[in-house]
Amino acid sequence: LRQAAYETLVRGDVTHFVMLLKRLGRREDMEPLLEAISSPGSFTDDDDLHSAVLWLLDLMVDNRRMRDRRLPLWVYENSPCRRCRHSAVKQMAQRSILPQWVAAECSSDADEDTREIAAEHLGVRRIF
Repeated sequence: LRQAAYETLVRGDVTHFVMLLKRLGRREDMEPLLEAISSPGSFTDDDDLHSAVLWLLDLMVDNRRMRDRRLPLWVYENSPCRRCRHSAVKQMAQRSILPQWVAAECSSDADEDTREIAAEHLGVRRIF
């Protein structure tokens, strides 16, 4: 399946590349993955991007070999979906890798659950 994943990437299908790495990806697949998702034009539209983000979120939970602090940060910075951004922030907080600047930014996020994570991380008591 890893070979199939790379064949898919050669064809330009980044979303399916991510999907195929979900369970079988190895640590050495991290750099090609980050390069693929970060390249301009990697996704055909926001729906394609959102699909890839969902697979990335699953990958970060299901595949310990591919846990890298850059993945949830990439999801946070690039996802068009507030719930997916929340999941990325939650993962960063649970793994104690939530950057201060992200927590500060999240303190005014549209998603209440994300604001709660930020407040807890920043040690701020929410009044409202």
